[in-house]
Amino acid sequence: MTFHVVYEGPGGVPFPVDWAHGDHPKDRWRWDQVHNPTPLTPLAQDMIAIKRQGMYRGGDITGRPFHEERMYANGYGFSRSLKGDPASDELARKVAERDHLLRVDRIVELWETSYRPETEALTRSLKHWAKHWATPDDTLSKLLSRYDQVEAAWRRCGELHTISTGLASVAMREFDEFCNEKFGDEGTRIAVESISGMPNMSVESGKALWELSRQVISHPSVADLIRTRTSKEFMVDLDLVPEGLEFRQELERFLEVWGQRNESYYEVGFLTWIEDPEFVLSTLRTYINSPEEQSPSSLHDRAIKTRLTRTENVKSRLSNPEDLDRFLILQSRAQQYTVLMEDHNYYIDQRAYTSLRTPHQAIGAAMVDDGALEHANDVFYLHVQEIKDHANHMDRKYQSLVAERVAERESWMHVLPPGVIGGDAPLAATTTGSSAVGRDPSSAVSVKGLSASAGTVVGTARVILSLDDSNRLSPGEILVTYATAPPWTPLFAVAAAVVTDAGGPLAHCAVVAREYGIPAIVGAGNATSAIEDGMTIRVDGTTGVVTVQE
Repeated sequence: MTFHVVYEGPGGVPFPVDWAHGDHPKDRWRWDQVHNPTPLTPLAQDMIAIKRQGMYRGGDITGRPFHEERMYANGYGFSRSLKGDPASDELARKVAERDHLLRVDRIVELWETSYRPETEALTRSLKHWAKHWATPDDTLSKLLSRYDQVEAAWRRCGELHTISTGLASVAMREFDEFCNEKFGDEGTRIAVESISGMPNMSVESGKALWELSRQVISHPSVADLIRTRTSKEFMVDLDLVPEGLEFRQELERFLEVWGQRNESYYEVGFLTWIEDPEFVLSTLRTYINSPEEQSPSSLHDRAIKTRLTRTENVKSRLSNPEDLDRFLILQSRAQQYTVLMEDHNYYIDQRAYTSLRTPHQAIGAAMVDDGALEHANDVFYLHVQEIKDHANHMDRKYQSLVAERVAERESWMHVLPPGVIGGDAPLAATTTGSSAVGRDPSSAVSVKGLSASAGTVVGTARVILSLDDSNRLSPGEILVTYATAPPWTPLFAVAAAVVTDAGGPLAHCAVVAREYGIPAIVGAGNATSAIEDGMTIRVDGTTGVVTVQE
């Protein structure tokens, strides 16, 4: 039995929810806009559930249990907070104190020597899993009988996710609390500037793509081709121009390192850059027309200078030697946060997660051969249990079910859900169905969010909701989007500022904006609906206010 409730989404659009349990609508469930800005495929929902099993296990091991529950409505993920057991929480507190004592000063060291190597080994196991069944005698049934290996590897990645980042988040919070205690309203800004300019994989990916653009410039025939051809035409015609083969090899080397990623934290169904390099080629077109002072290396150097300057400023302001020693200890610990948040994103949330495409595409291809699916990638529209059950029901056909789910997901792809469902969330006045939310530019006077990176910029707003649309962002324009994930990093060398609906001062967007030295406002809530594409806006990264210019 389900409980059907229709909530009011942005613009008054009805958002129906079928609750599985009668007590669920009583609580407030918040939309996870950072990780789930678009509806997830059924398989992606289940892969995240498996990962979260591992994350919860990692939380228990380190004394930081997760008191939350997740559910999906129309493909969007929502979470509610749960009350912990006092006795269990007291035990967890003691475990966390010991974990803090043992690891807080060496989390990056442990990441490099233990957690990352294991993550890379798990990633390789996922990528090579299908090869172990590719023999003439093997069958789809035998392949599915080993599916638990895929689940176990991915669950362990979730465990490593929490083990590597949970304590780093604690270290950052302790540093922020100290800075707020000593510097008042300036505290958070001092804290985030004191950890900027740290080396991490997100910044390195931007630097690598910039260097690839310099290779394009050094090959005039390649540069002319990329300027005058679509991405598909470019890849087809590349070998026909002088130095084209040489550049193709350079592109392949770049993709071998950086191409195992897509634009989402959670959607395993999206193509990777290796499968479709459109975003890479689009960014190269922009980069080859950008001056050297806009290179990620130059921007990152500015962030390093900001950190060093801020540290010297704090040294001059803290007259008590004990306070200064405490600041430097907490700063050193918190600097691990930036490194680990971006590096775990690269190795776990991107490389390991997109590696799940390989075994599932192998399963999908086998199901196509058996007549159960029309296309191999249709497997992403099946739930894990349906995939596993197929071993015992080899005569089942899923074409109609997949077509229904594809249409359902597409119908919600451009509909913003409410930020909260359940509890006192407003109900819809009508239940006429879904439709896209239109923007009313006359109502967009200003938008308020959280300060993430200081500075003020006036420029053209470019509302981009997918990397597929990123070629519309021109140098000096202001990127407005739901939230950013690590693959969006190269755009920070193009944008003059960034504004996001979701996130906080320690979110990916905030971290990278500080590394690139551009203003950023996060957690604005309604920026993508209140700001019209092409508007002239003023972004004040210090106050967190976006103002539409007349």
